[in-house]
Amino acid sequence: MKKITIITPVLNHKKYIRDCLDSVVSQATPEIEHLIIDGGSTDGSLEIYAEYMAKYSHIRLISEKDKGQADAMNKGIRNAEAPIISFLNADDYYAPNTIARALELSAAATGPRPKIYFGNCTVLNGDEADKLMFQHKPKQFSLDGIFRFWKNNFPINPSTYFYEKKIHDMVGPYVQSVVALDYEFLFRLAKVTDVVYVDENWGFYRHYTGTITNTSIKEGGSKKLRVRIVKMHLDLLPIPNKIIFGLDYLRWKLLDRSWPELV
Repeated sequence: MKKITIITPVLNHKKYIRDCLDSVVSQATPEIEHLIIDGGSTDGSLEIYAEYMAKYSHIRLISEKDKGQADAMNKGIRNAEAPIISFLNADDYYAPNTIARALELSAAATGPRPKIYFGNCTVLNGDEADKLMFQHKPKQFSLDGIFRFWKNNFPINPSTYFYEKKIHDMVGPYVQSVVALDYEFLFRLAKVTDVVYVDENWGFYRHYTGTITNTSIKEGGSKKLRVRIVKMHLDLLPIPNKIIFGLDYLRWKLLDRSWPELV
């Protein structure tokens, strides 16, 4: 029986897709399902999937046109066979033993609330032969902390977290109309989950020219997006927490104004 489904939404990522597939293959556990949601690639990616599927039975492919990133992600959720899910983008990859650690933590979980398990993220410069940029540690992730977006108290890449699929029954799917949809979903997720954090590197995230994230940061759009998403979810905070957040935000806005985009 599959215990973890890794979902990879992808369209024309031939350059990096082997690294993505190999990082799941190397985890060497029969409890994995790797679900590829391909939006109709035309760059030769389909031939690579076929090559891997002939060797590895844990890989499953759904290839058809979709309505965008959220549509592909939600399709993956609906088709996932395991109770624990994670998203691995085609240009990212897991550290060795990451999935086994997530399985170990989920097996030891107690309590009625669903869980999210996450570790640290190593960020690589894809424009400079995957040169190390830094390691991100979201150890203070919480509903209250995620509102302080300028401190980056949240996982910056889904390769570093796993969560129970049933959370979507409680808070809904990813929203196509929202840019930075994974960040927006974390607000809803944090409301209903217990967090299990381990100070270990779990994922590698490539940051390079041409991606939506890279372009948004260069054009200053990342700040505006986070402020907009925070305002969407302020009703989640109790009044005392809103006051604390407001004062902290005002301090950042008027006094500090530094913007640690990816630290």
